[in-house]
Amino acid sequence: MKFTNTQKALFNKNLKALQNPILKQDLNQLKVSKFKIVLGEHNLDINLMGGG
Repeated sequence: MKFTNTQKALFNKNLKALQNPILKQDLNQLKVSKFKIVLGEHNLDINLMGGG
């Protein structure tokens, strides 16, 4: 999945806000995802499918 510039900016903003250094490091190294993001009608209805 390719992210838009807005999505990348939001991800980076959320990453900077994390308090857990281990989670922050792991998410920062994330380059490829085997998951498909499924968005619902509401902005907070975000689901991941797949990943095996």
